[in-house]
Amino acid sequence: MKKKGNSIKIIETIADKHRLNLIRCVAGEEALKELDEALVIALQKSSKSLQTITEFFTLLDSPKQDTTGTYPPYTTENRKVNIVQNTQELERAVKSIRKSKLIGFDSEQRPTFTKGETPHGVAVIQLANLTECYVIQVKKVRNLSSLFELIEDDNIVKVGVNLTGDRQALYTEFGVKMRATIDIDGVLSKLTSRDSIGAKKAATIFLKRNLQKSKKISTSNWEAKVLSQKQVKYAAEDACVAYDVTIHLLNTYPFIKEAMPSWFASKNIL
Repeated sequence: MKKKGNSIKIIETIADKHRLNLIRCVAGEEALKELDEALVIALQKSSKSLQTITEFFTLLDSPKQDTTGTYPPYTTENRKVNIVQNTQELERAVKSIRKSKLIGFDSEQRPTFTKGETPHGVAVIQLANLTECYVIQVKKVRNLSSLFELIEDDNIVKVGVNLTGDRQALYTEFGVKMRATIDIDGVLSKLTSRDSIGAKKAATIFLKRNLQKSKKISTSNWEAKVLSQKQVKYAAEDACVAYDVTIHLLNTYPFIKEAMPSWFASKNIL
């Protein structure tokens, strides 16, 4: 088909759920199956890059659920997990983590259970790279300036999942503006019409790992003087999984950069 000399691509003609439903109503379910089979055959003959993109979209739109529990649990692997409780430990942590161009980021707050209750503020901030993870007990550190400088540093990319709340809490409590941030959930949501991905689902889809999320731990007292082993594990994994998913995406599906903010290309990550 041609219109005024411009080619009308068949994929643009039918790639709409309302039109596909119309095809189903008019021509029947078998017609859609024939169309699907034809596209599968065409993709088998296509370039490797197109096949990879199609594989990626399939994972996003039709993720395989670990219904049998066969995926191993997600862990921080061989990273050294460090708990930071004072200014000296924080400065050492920041100096070390600054060696990375990209880090995983997350934060925790003591939950509120009453409507209208004033938020308790940021209690824990987690930073992770390939070899280390720092769980920083914010309220125990007197001088947080080195941490805030890192958070506001345009040269260090901070990746996380659903960072809106973290960003708002840091600005409200400390006047700190997070810069150079990538919200992986936001990036992936641009490329799928389905529900939000989230950290647990991203770990399942891309890492083939089961990120164990406990509501009991997530709503525990993050202002405790001594964090429990389960709290440290939960906090560390949240920052590490953001890092691991991002690195996996960049290595396996490098075209994901096209869905990231325009400034990301200048950072020369990987």
